[in-house]
Amino acid sequence: MDPDLVSLLAVADQLLGSLSTSVVLAAAGLLLHLAPAGSELVRHATYTLVQLLNRDYFTSYVVLNVIDELSALDATTFARYVGDFLPRISEPVYIVQSKTRILCRLIAEETVEDVLAALQPFTVHPSADVVVMLVKTLLVVSQKNPASSRLCLRVFTQLLDLRREDVAIARACLMGADRLLHVLDDAAKREALVWMMKLVLEGARTPLYDGLLRLLLHHCATVLPQAEEACRQVLKQYAETDKSTRLALLLLLVKLHDMDPANATVAKMAQYVQELNSRDIDVDVRVQERNVRVVGVEGLSDA
Repeated sequence: MDPDLVSLLAVADQLLGSLSTSVVLAAAGLLLHLAPAGSELVRHATYTLVQLLNRDYFTSYVVLNVIDELSALDATTFARYVGDFLPRISEPVYIVQSKTRILCRLIAEETVEDVLAALQPFTVHPSADVVVMLVKTLLVVSQKNPASSRLCLRVFTQLLDLRREDVAIARACLMGADRLLHVLDDAAKREALVWMMKLVLEGARTPLYDGLLRLLLHHCATVLPQAEEACRQVLKQYAETDKSTRLALLLLLVKLHDMDPANATVAKMAQYVQELNSRDIDVDVRVQERNVRVVGVEGLSDA
């Protein structure tokens, strides 16, 4: 190694003990970028950065941004400090979000239980952004440790029940459930789908219809009669639905018709939605309807 570089790294290592946060951040950044990977200098720099998280919230936020960038390049650098990035419910939202984002990169199979325990209190957090981030983190947890998928799915269904009045949280829960339903057997999957359909449709929560329809689009094979009834209820409120709901409704009806061509009710609903979508003010909805018509789904034109 160049002697000048060795001298520079030695000075930077000494400056890690400075009382100035700016100096410590500059020195740590220098060491992490120039020192040999896995060296004692790198370990000292990462340890010092993690210790800065305990100074105050402003310092923590700045340090977390630095660590966020560094962990995106190489997550293993901070892997040993997973426990220091477990968020606390008393912390400000911006700190929780930063820690959670970093945590998603550092989670390993052996740390899953600790992460789940730390995240449990956030199910009742007043900030929707924090709860949505929780859902995304649990999806990462389930990927790192498939054995926890059932637990994460149960959290999503409970959250949907408790926080369904918050559209952002409910949509995130439906998305999370969509990703994890494959771990269940048919009977358990049917029970979970029927429960979620009941929660969404009972209150006529039209902003959630698109998430429910996309969920059924992927998993309707186990709940064909219930999926048909869900489409019927959504169709009753067609005028109040948004673009994404209209797109998903036609796709689901086409799929249901493809799975059961003899079902005249589904064929008529699909034909009716096609007709409505062909006159929609949104160009994407009209284009989708035209594509379905061009493909020529057998039986719809004769329903």
